Amino acid sequence: MPTIQPREITESFRLARVLKSSRSAIVFRAADPATGRTVAIKLIPPASLATLPACQERFMAAMAVLASAAPATFPALLDHGFTPDGSAFMVMEFVEGERLDALIGAAPARILGLALEVAQGLAVLARAGTAHGNISPENILSRRVDGVERVSILGFGTAAFHAGARAAGETAPPSGAGRFVAPERRGAATGADWHADLYALAATCCALLRAEVAGDDAPTVTLPQAVAQRIPEPTALTAALEHALRADPAARPASIEAFRQAIVASLAGAGPRTAVAPVPPTTPRGDAPASEAQPEPPAVAPQPSRVPDAGEDTAPARVVPIIPGPAATPLPPAAAETPAPDTAGLVAVEPSGATEPPQPLETATPVPATAMAPEEHPEPGHQPALRAPASAPKTARRRAAPWAAAAAAVAVLAAAGGAVWYASIRPGRTARAAAPIPAPRRPTQPPSPPAAPAAAVQLQMAEAAIALGDLPGALARLDAISPAELAGLTPAEQERFKELRAAYLAKRQRAVMKEVQAALSAGNMTALAGALRGLSHAEEASFPRNRDFTATLEDARRALDVHAALLKAQRQGELGEVVREAGVLLGLAPRCAQAAQIRSQAAAALERDADTLAAAGNYEAALAGLATLHDAWSDRPGLADRIDRLRGEQAAEQRFAAAMVQVEQSERDRAPENGLALLRAMPADPRTRARVEQARERLAKQLEQLDAAPPSVTLAQGVKL
Repeated sequence: MPTIQPREITESFRLARVLKSSRSAIVFRAADPATGRTVAIKLIPPASLATLPACQERFMAAMAVLASAAPATFPALLDHGFTPDGSAFMVMEFVEGERLDALIGAAPARILGLALEVAQGLAVLARAGTAHGNISPENILSRRVDGVERVSILGFGTAAFHAGARAAGETAPPSGAGRFVAPERRGAATGADWHADLYALAATCCALLRAEVAGDDAPTVTLPQAVAQRIPEPTALTAALEHALRADPAARPASIEAFRQAIVASLAGAGPRTAVAPVPPTTPRGDAPASEAQPEPPAVAPQPSRVPDAGEDTAPARVVPIIPGPAATPLPPAAAETPAPDTAGLVAVEPSGATEPPQPLETATPVPATAMAPEEHPEPGHQPALRAPASAPKTARRRAAPWAAAAAAVAVLAAAGGAVWYASIRPGRTARAAAPIPAPRRPTQPPSPPAAPAAAVQLQMAEAAIALGDLPGALARLDAISPAELAGLTPAEQERFKELRAAYLAKRQRAVMKEVQAALSAGNMTALAGALRGLSHAEEASFPRNRDFTATLEDARRALDVHAALLKAQRQGELGEVVREAGVLLGLAPRCAQAAQIRSQAAAALERDADTLAAAGNYEAALAGLATLHDAWSDRPGLADRIDRLRGEQAAEQRFAAAMVQVEQSERDRAPENGLALLRAMPADPRTRARVEQARERLAKQLEQLDAAPPSVTLAQGVKL
């Protein structure tokens, strides 16, 4: 590997803030002053000085692959190298997006589509002979590019530089990164290869799909039912995931591309699916109860026919007696012989010798269904517009004589003044005696709602509701009195109405004020928002003037505004603004636990960022961050001591830098003894030990060279000793 000249990243880039910090790496948001471009810089400290040369060689090889292959799913690599203390650094394109761990429970097609893109990028690395070694949901971003959702794979380079040390902790999810680390890499210092990337990608898919993984050597993947129903071939998907999650790397798919093709195959089905496996159309699911295999039909008129779902055609039919109504038009029974129409619904007709049923049957007014006895008239014969089927002409002719007799009997009875009906003649039954025509039963009208109480009674009920503290009931009673009714009351009653309205408003105002004050006192922003949401502008304007009430509402509304600003600053990652807004909210609602927690977390993050910047030698940025924290929370415990400590370290760093300038000057002046004296006077500091030792070795070597060739002394001519 060619020699790489170490560089300080602060010489070429201006660090803005720490994006992520862990034991294995630090990621900065920075700016390139030469171009004005925003970049991301990852600083990776060495895991071991003993293996540093091998780690640096492996890192440079990985960077060469990334630069030459340039997968579209990785941020562009802009620069890379090493710092004087041996740390590796990468300067990359700054990308923003949504981490995949935020997509847990999203649409399966979306998750698998993003996984296919990740597989493409990993396949590019695999073909080039390297691997990522740090795949997890938090190291993958989803972002929009020209309106299309794409992925960006982060975390590359750490595993290569750490020589196979477990680097997944760099961006591990809260539940632990172990489930994304292949078994062959757990607890070992082996380097990553594409088999481990394949395992991590499959584990990521399972996590995002909320799939259950059971077993180690040959795991079993179980998809949630809701997920399986939305995947065309769920069995193919689980088989692909189980194959990739095998404990033995050799037992996994032959390549990342093979795994990718298996995922594509699981998505290759066409059309929506409603079940994981097809159900035979003639046999319901064996473990399903009858109510699931065949939905029970409601007892209503027949519905339009449809194609039954699987399993619906084998459940026993339930016979439901149906009393036909005027709008129902069921088909006649397809029995061996169509029975004669029921004469209960006929009117008087003229005798006829026709061989077909008389025409008045088609225009007869049916008897209301409520006047019919279902057990005596099971056939829907009240449908006058329904003719006998054409397939039974002989039956109609055989019944021509009974029809004529019935018509003649009805005519005779009508002429005699008796309103009778002739019982229907049915095959296999005896004739029935005529019965009086039942009077049609009119539909029962719903009872009219009771009349509203008189205005005077409403006043009494409103007064009682106010006395009992039922303010909604009191308002309903008062609002029920219309202006016309109010005008009809006596002057004393009208005055009483005004008094009750004023009493209601006063009690309602006190209730609102009490609710708002309780929410503010408890620091419960949800309850506070609910209290104000139930107060309309019109109602607030109707309340009597009360300065305490007005001040309380102003404090409440300001607290909600500050709370909204606090949450917005938290979402945007503006830590200083978070601390400031949380302090303001705690001034309004001192017991707001949420504000106190958010402020403490943001302050701790600012302090960690300051320590990280100070460790990198950027004391100015570190102290600037602490100054922001001090402005927003001046009395934070330990903050003043931290600022003093960093200022002391900054002064020591400046003294060290000045002393090193003198040491280097003594080396140039070939006066190594002066430089060695300066080094001996320097206090021991682990951060500067490496540079001090390097300078001491150079000066000692220079001194040995000077001692090996002592200078010759020649006296000037004429000088006498």
